[in-house]
Amino acid sequence: MSKSIAVKKKHTPISLDAIKFVEGPNYYSFYCNNTGFNVSVVDFVMYLGEILEVGDGRATVERRARVTMSPIQAKAMAVLLNHNIKAYELQNGPIRDSIDIPALELKLNEGK
Repeated sequence: MSKSIAVKKKHTPISLDAIKFVEGPNYYSFYCNNTGFNVSVVDFVMYLGEILEVGDGRATVERRARVTMSPIQAKAMAVLLNHNIKAYELQNGPIRDSIDIPALELKLNEGK
């Protein structure tokens, strides 16, 4: 029985000017003010939604999309998002945090 070995090919870098972006048949645009995440060993899942109403200690969120991506793509997205947030804040001032980031990080780190 012969075995095949996958050889990782080196890719030539492509400039953004050389990429053609097209909108697929299911492409649509929507507003998002709520995000959620799930992470597994093989992928990252991001939920995008809109808070429709808040009251009496409860909220209604309409989930509009679920995006699943590889860990490599998730990390690339984080780098690009952080870069764009810094650029935005340089031009417009700091973005006010809507959640207590240190408390959230503490809660996330409790599971480690």
